[in-house]
Amino acid sequence: MYLKLLNSNFRKAVKDYQIYIITLVISSALFFAFVSLSSPYNTIIADGSRYSNELFRETINLTVGLVSLIFFVLVNYVNNHMLKRRSKEFSLYMLLGMEQRKISLSYFIETFEIGIAAIFIGTILGILLSGGLTSIVLVSTGGKMDYKVGFYPDTFLKTFLFFIFVFVFTGMFNTRKLAKTKLLELLNAEKVSEGQSQRKNIYMIGTVISILSFAIAAVMLKKYLSVERDYMSNVPAAINNRYQTVIGATLVCGIFSGCYAASYIIRIIRDKSTKYKYKKLNVVFINNLYARSTSNAKVIASATIAIAVSILGFVIAPVLADISEEFLDYRMPYDLMINNSYRYIDLQEDIPYIDYSFVRDILAEYGIEESEVCQQESYFVWGKSFKNANMRDSKWDMPRLAISLSDYNQMRQMANLPTIDLNDNEFALQVSNEIDKVNMEAQIKSAESEIILDDKRKLVLSAKPVYNDAVGTFLYNFCNSSSFIFADSVCENLKIANTCYYANTSKAIPINDCTEIEKQIKKQFRANYPELYDKYETKYKTDKDYQDFINPIRFMTQEINSVKINSVCIRLLGVYIGVIFFVICLSVLALQQLSDAENSKKQYWVMYKLGIEEKEIYSLIKKQISIFFSIPCVLAMIGAGIGVYVFLLRFGHKVEAYIGTEDFILNIFLAVIMLVIIFISYFWGTVKAYHHSINTVFKNNFRKQI
Repeated sequence: MYLKLLNSNFRKAVKDYQIYIITLVISSALFFAFVSLSSPYNTIIADGSRYSNELFRETINLTVGLVSLIFFVLVNYVNNHMLKRRSKEFSLYMLLGMEQRKISLSYFIETFEIGIAAIFIGTILGILLSGGLTSIVLVSTGGKMDYKVGFYPDTFLKTFLFFIFVFVFTGMFNTRKLAKTKLLELLNAEKVSEGQSQRKNIYMIGTVISILSFAIAAVMLKKYLSVERDYMSNVPAAINNRYQTVIGATLVCGIFSGCYAASYIIRIIRDKSTKYKYKKLNVVFINNLYARSTSNAKVIASATIAIAVSILGFVIAPVLADISEEFLDYRMPYDLMINNSYRYIDLQEDIPYIDYSFVRDILAEYGIEESEVCQQESYFVWGKSFKNANMRDSKWDMPRLAISLSDYNQMRQMANLPTIDLNDNEFALQVSNEIDKVNMEAQIKSAESEIILDDKRKLVLSAKPVYNDAVGTFLYNFCNSSSFIFADSVCENLKIANTCYYANTSKAIPINDCTEIEKQIKKQFRANYPELYDKYETKYKTDKDYQDFINPIRFMTQEINSVKINSVCIRLLGVYIGVIFFVICLSVLALQQLSDAENSKKQYWVMYKLGIEEKEIYSLIKKQISIFFSIPCVLAMIGAGIGVYVFLLRFGHKVEAYIGTEDFILNIFLAVIMLVIIFISYFWGTVKAYHHSINTVFKNNFRKQI
């Protein structure tokens, strides 16, 4: 008998919760497809000498696992929803003599069966989807498009174990809750809404808090706009973080309290606007709207926040990926780069003239030949420019340095750029490409059109004063984004600040050799210049910002691996976060509406008997669903829009430098298109399911059912 009951309830649940099942299928398909990228059975890296699987697999595993915790929220919400909706049915079982323990166990088995069936279908779709994701990664790492369907046993096991854990974990709490619920509570459960309507004072307080929150956010945003920035449009990180935290927190607070405030506004409209209220079916519409908004304010607010996260995932993730890829070309134009710093040297005379010839010998041990080399020396423009750690106002108090024309031109040649000309009495600047070049030129022409050195020699600004070509970032001093370019004859009379090393090699340095080569370079440098370590390492190694005298050492192959792999991860995970959050929120909103359909059947039956046509009732339903789907999405779009705006305030100069406005707008357009397609699909699915649910209202035997 119990088996027959379970099968009957399972078939009924499949019909009633199609949207939930579809969401589980989509979610599990995405979960399987993304986790399959970390499977050791999946060949995802095209060139093993340039890319490492380990970083990619670790990033995918960690991020997908963390994001997927939201499935606990979805399954728990649906279980609570089903429990409340079927409470009268469970109370009937109890009246017929069925043990409460067996009722809760049968309920758990039903929900578990639905989940496992959805996961099984999702896994099959995930196998197909994983081939597409694998092809994307292959192309991104230098391979060719090669779609192939692959079944990965470890991924299959991970997917089922993860979702089984989710179902069992949430099911245990709900079955325990059902087992302890009294008969009277089950009989009255359907009369209790998803949330409880609050007193009038609560909604008034919510309105005030909402207004204050949005006002504070607006004031902070205005102040953030007026914060003084440097010529790179940068604001100190501490100030950025402070403003962004306050703006984000007040927006979240404003959205939550705003949902309660919306209920109060609807109530005022219902009570005051008699002309609107009594037009056609508006009185029914506004009463339903008020009842649903008061009881579900928390759900709507939570959905709004999650949808905003989804939109930001879609929009910002590909932008960050593009920035990191484009920035690589500017900061790493050579095969090997070694940075040198004097930050932890107390005496200017202790700064050494470094000979990097030992690097050639180390590379030769690995069968690597240098094809082009530059030892780039930087100089203090004035004697007073040198400050040791005790003399600086802060760690950022570092001067702009100068480089010689010959070194600069050698760097340009190695980066396949044309050389420049400079007279002995002229100077120019190399600046980061993130700087507004036109604005920079205007500033230096008015403020720095000439320089007087310590030996009274005067240098004037060159006819072409600013260059921002991709020659790497090591020629800039710490916390600087520009360097002077002087003629060689001028630099001969200046004091050395540091010596960096750049090399192009005849073949790519294998990624597996990079770490060992770096260790040997540091070891040999320590052996060649022991006095630096003897005198300063012990003194400063406890400083939290301490770094070696040659650090960092960068290899093109390592940097490409890190940037490309991270870029692919960011793009894929942005889509994963966006889709998962969005479909789960829409699924919750849809189930909320379908629950209302069951509770409102009697209302629609009365309306139908009073002579209101089916068409008008369906129109009313569509309007209600439109409002409850649109409110969270519109609020989320506003919140996400502010988030994108704040992002541009902080990183807009990077977007302009590395991506461009057109590509940025294209990213937003593609994200909006994808979200609109998902939204329309769930919206129309909910409308159709709602119509199907109340079809019995228009049948003659409905009176007998109620």
